[in-house]
Amino acid sequence: METITISSKLNFPEHIIVDGIVFHCVKNQQGEQTFAALEKGRKIDQSPTYVQALLKGVSYRDLPLEIRINNKPFSRKVGTYYVPKYATIDELARFFDSVAPIYHKIVLTEATKAIISLLLRAVIPKDEDAATILDFGVGVGLSTEVVREEYSAKSIHLCGVDISSKMVAISKQKGIEAHKIDGFNTPFPNDYFDGVFASFVAHYLQSFEPFSEMCRVLKSRGVLAFNLRRPPENWQQHYKSKLEEVGFCNFSWCSGSIKLQSDGTVYPKGYPYTIVQVEKP
Repeated sequence: METITISSKLNFPEHIIVDGIVFHCVKNQQGEQTFAALEKGRKIDQSPTYVQALLKGVSYRDLPLEIRINNKPFSRKVGTYYVPKYATIDELARFFDSVAPIYHKIVLTEATKAIISLLLRAVIPKDEDAATILDFGVGVGLSTEVVREEYSAKSIHLCGVDISSKMVAISKQKGIEAHKIDGFNTPFPNDYFDGVFASFVAHYLQSFEPFSEMCRVLKSRGVLAFNLRRPPENWQQHYKSKLEEVGFCNFSWCSGSIKLQSDGTVYPKGYPYTIVQVEKP
């Protein structure tokens, strides 16, 4: 496929990267733009793994949250990257393998670590000197940096799982016991972890099946915490009932914003967050 069509309510940037190939806009109509490979002869698959918007002359805040590529819905999930709205696990794994070497450049590291800090605060037992914690969706291992900075007085054994083999490799280099998983089944026994957290994972999930696995490996009275990006209206009852169905109880949530030192332009009022916390009976 040498050309693609992008439909969106907002005008898209003139240049994009599709699965590593640069495309430029060759036709612009209201609500629809046609892009062709900048280098003649370059082609992509019929269904792209990801699209990256290049921000030349366009503000990050002006990017649409959703677009349609050849009539297939894509959502902006991280930075300026769009992936299929209903991406399969294999599609997500290919995307994260593609961006793993540059992941630290495409995320707001300060905000990500701040969210991880809040999640760890919820799941690490306060009255214990040692704990075994699972980072479900470990990515490039930013959680180990937070543990070292904030929990040096405790003995925290941090484990991680991820669908991206390249991200798992980076996490291992940082000292995390990280495992590549196929699907959402982990290699750990029942009732193994004192706490489980998932940062920037929930908005990729198509079902609550992964939460069932998190419940399985969590000890009784252990806490699961995860964050939500842009939760829909009246989401609370839906999440509460679904999490109770897979075995959790004591549903609670909080929201707020984190003032960033490194970037005050994209989020001048602070980086917004919503954190959900549940417990295993």
